[in-house]
Formats: sequence, structure tokens, C-alpha cells
Amino acid sequence: MNYVSFRFRPALVLLVLMAGSAVLTLPGCGSSRQVQVSELLPEGEELAGGEKSDKQSKEALLRAQLELDYIEGVRARQLGDLGLAEARFQDVLRADPVNAAAYFELARLRFEAGDIARAIPMAQRATLLENDNPYYTELYADMLTLTNQYDKAAAAFQELVKLRPDNPEPYFQLAYTLQQSGQLNDALKAYDEVQSRFGAESSLFLEKHRIYVQQGKLDKAAIELEQVVRLNPDDPQYYEMLARIYESDNKPDKAAEVFEKLLVLESSNPGLLLQAARIYRSKKDYVRYKERSQEAFDQEAISIDAKVGFLLPWIDSLGTEFATRDFVFDLNQRLIKAHPRDPKSHALNGDFLFHDKRLEEARASYMNSLALEPSIFDVWRQVFAIDLELRQNDSLAAVTSRAADIFPNQPAPFYFSGYANIQLDRPEEAVKSLKRALPMSLSNPPLRSDVYSLLGDAYHSLNDHANSDESYEKSLEIRPDNAFVLNNYAYYLSLRKENLERAAQMAAQANELSPGNASFEDTYAWVLFQLGRYPEAKLWQEKALANGGEKSAVQNEHYGDILFRLGQEERAVEAWKKARELGGASEVLDRKISERRFYE
Repeated sequence: MNYVSFRFRPALVLLVLMAGSAVLTLPGCGSSRQVQVSELLPEGEELAGGEKSDKQSKEALLRAQLELDYIEGVRARQLGDLGLAEARFQDVLRADPVNAAAYFELARLRFEAGDIARAIPMAQRATLLENDNPYYTELYADMLTLTNQYDKAAAAFQELVKLRPDNPEPYFQLAYTLQQSGQLNDALKAYDEVQSRFGAESSLFLEKHRIYVQQGKLDKAAIELEQVVRLNPDDPQYYEMLARIYESDNKPDKAAEVFEKLLVLESSNPGLLLQAARIYRSKKDYVRYKERSQEAFDQEAISIDAKVGFLLPWIDSLGTEFATRDFVFDLNQRLIKAHPRDPKSHALNGDFLFHDKRLEEARASYMNSLALEPSIFDVWRQVFAIDLELRQNDSLAAVTSRAADIFPNQPAPFYFSGYANIQLDRPEEAVKSLKRALPMSLSNPPLRSDVYSLLGDAYHSLNDHANSDESYEKSLEIRPDNAFVLNNYAYYLSLRKENLERAAQMAAQANELSPGNASFEDTYAWVLFQLGRYPEAKLWQEKALANGGEKSAVQNEHYGDILFRLGQEERAVEAWKKARELGGASEVLDRKISERRFYE
């Protein structure tokens, strides 16, 4: 503790001591002793009589009392009696309101108690009263820094630099607060002052590097890091920092040069190979890029997560100069070889195969992943997507059944199971699965609409028209613009010849939402046919044929039916014959052709 001499101002004294003998109690470490105030008087001063006046004696006693209160406050703080310490320092200030030492001690007391808001004014007061005391200024500046008052803190550290010109710490603190307050150029000047006064050191260059990065001056940031590397030639972290600065500054050649030194320095760190590969890619040195990549993927010590993160961006880059198919799939195989029991290696291979349209191979990789770890739902979802794409409904029904056992609270397995069973003409199974999906789709309105749509299809297959219509209506309540539901619902109504006006309205809306869809156009044409609006039906059926429906047996048969109703018998028979060639038309098609007449 640096004790500061007291400065007494008799005109401001509030405490009046009676002249004469006085006894004070000085606290100790568990005991107390009686101290005569006269013991605290400066040598040569007496309580009364002699050459000194009565006024001088009282002032001497007051000085002694103040010093005693101060000492007692300090000792109380050291002993943890913060209440007594506060009281004693306040006693000093009541007697001497301009006592800088008491303000300083109160500031320390409150700061140590965590009451920094009340400590700051005390520290500021001490500094104002004695601006030449470095301890006061330092405490005040530190508290301003802790409360993010960087502008004020910088001003305080400016004063501290003047008081301690031979100590580097205030210069660093000044530079830091200037930096935090946005005065970056002034901060750089402060670091330059440190260097000129105390010499170069790594921390100084690192701080200047951070400021230059903050300013976007990467070339100057690199210069500072070069100095750090020079001072720390065996520390790999600074080489890595320097290489990244060069990368960010679009200087891949320099980055690669630094990284090669780093690889020699850190030969036991295989993870650096991936970073080196990235640098060679930016340098367009694809030969070394591929070499470093392959080296990295062969290393079991490099985490699979790092490799996966390295590979993922290539999914959309297959076939480019730096990510040829052969190279990417070679890395995938190296990944599987290095991590054969990790499901992520097989799943990632599946992702690349999927994006390369090699769906059967992708499915096999996904199934390998699931054999190792069946709890990754996204992999199951990819398998569902492949089976849907390949129309492998048997496989889809089987895989969704397995997934439903593992994820009983996920709606997707039940939804796709329902779809697969509808395609397999197992509507009862479909209804069971879709009913399981319904309560789990409450928070997902689009999915809930789709579940009701499939239920409508399943109930239609069961000839349960009431539940079928109700399901379609519920689907449309959620998504009234679902073109597929509008189309299917309209078509089934047309087959039953029920509510045809409603069917026509829905079919027209479906075509507005999805123009040029041959299936939707065929539906609208057939609804119009059932309404007896044959010219309109012919127009829409010809649209459907022009948009791809000419390859559909059903649509060609419909066209023949419409032509027959319009009295164009020869053309109708031609359309029916084409439908027969395509296969898959109605059971009465042969009778239509042979008897040249229309049958339902």
C-alpha cells in the first residue's frame, strides 16, 4: 500500500477536538491498545501551553485524529470489516471533504465489493484532487475500462502515461482503449510509441495486426504478422495466421509458401493437409491440391467431420476443373476406407451418388449407413426419395415400415407408407398408415393437406365415397390452391357423374394453377364430356394430347369418346385404335372399335 500524505485544510474542519488530554483506541489483529493522541503528533508539537498556540494544538489533534481514522479504515478493510472501513473513511471525509486518500480508499472498497457504479465517482474525485498520483489515475482508468467507457478511459490512460513514462503497461492500456473506442489510428500511434520506447515484442505486432484487419488493410496486417513469425520461428500458430491473411488478401502463392513451412514445422499435424489443399485450390494448382487432399483423406487421424466439411461444397461442383467426378468419388472411397465403421462416410458417398443421378448406387450407400446407425432420420428420408423417384413401391413400403418402428413420432414414414400402399393397391393398409400420420401433422399444414389428399385416394379405391369426398374437402380447406387435389377430386367426381359443376370448377382451377399439364387438361376435358359440353371437351382434350397426352392410352380413348359424341365416327375409331396400341385403356375398348359405338 502506498500511503499518501494527508493535506489538511483547517478552514474546512468540521470536527472540533477539546483541548487537553485525549485517548484513542487503535484496532489490531484481535486486540486493541490505548493510544495517546499526543503520540501521533508531529515531533515538536504539544497539546497545550508552550510556544504553540491553542489553535495550533487543536489543528494538530485534528490531523492526528484524521490519520488515526484513516489507518483504522485501512485495517478494517484488510480484516474484512467493510462496514467499519466505510464508516472510518466517511469520518475522514466529513472532517476533510477534499481528502484524496479517503476517496481513493472508498473507491477501492466499493470496487472490491462489486459496486463499481458507486466506486467510479470516488476514484474520479481522488484523481481530480491529486492528479499527480499514478495509483489514483490507474484505478480510475481501470474501472472506466471495465465499464466500457473507453473514451474516458483513454483520456485517463493518457494522463497515466505522463505519470509513468518508463512503464510500458499504460501505453498498452491506452492503445487498447483507443482501439475499443474506434480511434484506430491513434491506437496504432500508441503501439508505435511503445515500440520506440521499449523495443519490439510479439504482443505489440499482434495488436497492430488486429487493428489493420479491423481497418481492412490486410497487406499491413500481414507485415505485422511477418514480424511475429520472425520473433517466433518455431511457433506454428503464427504461420497459420499469416497464411490465412495471405489467403484473405488474395495472395495464394504467399499463403502456399507459408503453409509448406508450416507442414515441415508441424509434420505430426495431419489436419493441416486439408488447409493446404484449400490454399492450392485458390492458387489453381490443381495437381498439388489433389495430392494434399488425397493425403488428408487417407489419414485416419483427421476427423471425419473435417473431411465431410471439406467435401460438402463439392456436391454442386461435380464435373468442374477442381472437382472432377473421378476425383470426388476417389476421395469418397478413401473416406470410407479410412472410416469404414462411421455411418457418415457411407451417407456422404450416397449424397454424391444421388446428385450424380446414380440412384441405385446411392440407395445402397444409404442403406450401408443405416446398417451402422439406423437413428439418422435424414438418411431414411433420402431412401424414401429414391424409391419414389424409381417408383419402387415394394421397397418404399418395406423401408417406411422399418422407419416407422424406429421413428414412431415422425409423420413422414407413415405418409410415404400410405402412398406406397395406394400404388400397390392395398388401400386398407394405406388408410391405417395415413391415419397414424394425421395427428403428427398438426404443426405442418402442407403435409396435413397432403395426408388428407392421399386418404381421399385410398377411400376412393375402397369405394368409400363419403370419406373420400370428406378427405378431399379437408385437404382443400387447408390448401385451397392444391392443384393435384383439385384435379383428383374433380376426376373422381366425373367418374361417378356426381356434383359435376363443382368438378368443373375445380378442374378449371387446377389448370389455372398449373397450365400445360396434360393430366389436368384431360381431367377438365372429361368433366366437360360428362356435362355434355363436347366442343369444349374436344378443345381441352386436344390440348392434353399436344402436351404429352398422345402417349397415354386413357387420353387417346377419351379423345375418341369425345369425337364419337361429336359425330366424328371415323376419327373416333382411329383414336380408340391408337389407345389400344398404347395399351392400358378400358375393358370395353375392343367393343368400341369392333362395334364402332361408345360404351361407358
